[in-house]
Amino acid sequence: MTNLALDLTNTIATGLTKRSIKKCSIWAEECRKIGDNQWSFRHYPWLKELHDLNDQECYAQKGAQIGFTEFAINRAIYYVDQIHKDVLYILPNSQPDAGDFSLARFNPALEASPYLSSIFTSTRNVGLKRSTNGAIYIRGSRSEAQMRSIPVGLLIMDEIDLFAQRSIALARERLSGQLNFQLWGISTPRIPDKGINLLYEASTQEHFTFRCPSCSRFTTFTFPESLVITAEHYNDPAVLDSYYVCRECGAKLPHEAKPEFLADAIWVPQYPGRITRGFHINQMYSYTVTPGQLAIQRLKALNDEVEEQEFYNSKLGLPHIVKGSRVDTTMIESAKGDYRNGTPSGGTGFRTCGIDVGNWLHIVVQDWKFDSSVKSTDINAQARSRLLYADKVETFDEIPEILEYFKVRKTVIDANPARRAALSLARRFPGFIYLCFYIKNMSGRDISVNDEEFRVSVDRTTWLDTSLARYKHNSIVIPYDLPQEFSDHITALVKVPLKDNDGERFYKYENTRADHYAHAQNYSEIALKLAATQGDSYNIGWS
Repeated sequence: MTNLALDLTNTIATGLTKRSIKKCSIWAEECRKIGDNQWSFRHYPWLKELHDLNDQECYAQKGAQIGFTEFAINRAIYYVDQIHKDVLYILPNSQPDAGDFSLARFNPALEASPYLSSIFTSTRNVGLKRSTNGAIYIRGSRSEAQMRSIPVGLLIMDEIDLFAQRSIALARERLSGQLNFQLWGISTPRIPDKGINLLYEASTQEHFTFRCPSCSRFTTFTFPESLVITAEHYNDPAVLDSYYVCRECGAKLPHEAKPEFLADAIWVPQYPGRITRGFHINQMYSYTVTPGQLAIQRLKALNDEVEEQEFYNSKLGLPHIVKGSRVDTTMIESAKGDYRNGTPSGGTGFRTCGIDVGNWLHIVVQDWKFDSSVKSTDINAQARSRLLYADKVETFDEIPEILEYFKVRKTVIDANPARRAALSLARRFPGFIYLCFYIKNMSGRDISVNDEEFRVSVDRTTWLDTSLARYKHNSIVIPYDLPQEFSDHITALVKVPLKDNDGERFYKYENTRADHYAHAQNYSEIALKLAATQGDSYNIGWS
């Protein structure tokens, strides 16, 4: 037999062998390589069972860098190779997320294995990896047009916490019409009741449970019970002596022995009767992150809110809210006055309105008085608010009557999503109504005004700081009978500390639920400065 014929025979035999593999975990060990090494579950034992799940809907709330992306790549390639169905793999953005991921993670996974490189006939296309049995589409969650026409059997949403809710719904629709399908949502969480945490909380909530080598009882790694920190400062060399202990008996769990005592660990659900499968795991399970390294991050987190957020999210795989980063219900209660919602009298008569646009138009009207003892040229710093009215209406046609009733001097409306209707109203009353755009690269509470287009542009975070801080600093009074929805919306926003790619600190407000009244109040706050900037000191008529 010639060498060419022998090579051909071996290729055919190898292909037939691969086609006979029924479990994804076995397939991964035989077909997948990372660099020069064959895939192994020795350092990722928590991933083995997950490779073989056939449940339709699965979610993983996890710490960073513990193998879940490699698992997702394995699952995607296996689905094409063995199940013969297309896969949609979604990341938060097309660029750089999906593009970089395709080049840096998917291409090396295919090229490292002779078998995989032989069956995937096209890998150069960043967003499409095509094989003889199907294709893997790699997309950004905001590329709605690119997702609409892709019917798939497997949907993987990686870092789903960074997806818009609309994008999640649109991606899920790609599975409609499939009798057999699977969905995986994977992410490091950020704040409670949102993104991956919201999905995980509705699931089976499974934890990777192992038998303690000392007491033989089943246990899990949790913080702070499982971590003993041996120093008080992260620069103290003694911190490297930190160690893990069993939650049940207190015995030391040597980091080096994890391959042995985690080898037979299993996923145990808290809610076994639920349809959706959900899994949580943290970096204490990791073979590469030592207890000393984890202890250093914990000590840094004690005095730095960015490190605190990162420790809970990336290290523990838990959602977290830094203390003081949101308005709480106690502050709302303290702000309540002795008057009813919609009372037109009282105050100075210097009034502004903010309107947030959604399925409803949420409206806030505020009256302002000014404290001359405050040594500042900033009108918002001098002002104290008396909130007169908070309600919602269905149409823009209802707004002029409200503004006339309260004699509002300046109104700011959310520019989107109903820009045409908002602009039409602004044109009816030029100089009195403006559309607001939240944009980046604005400085502090600066306002960029375009009178011709009836628009203002501001920095979202800085202005939310200003309007929400009124509840913290007792510079706002609200009616005692506001709807519960108002309180829910004001307390929905959480200020999350983050770092950019250069390590610079920044903050971003994220919502745990609907937040329309919070933005309506924010627009009213912006309207105050707009009125002062334009020298507005008069009443207007709306008839």
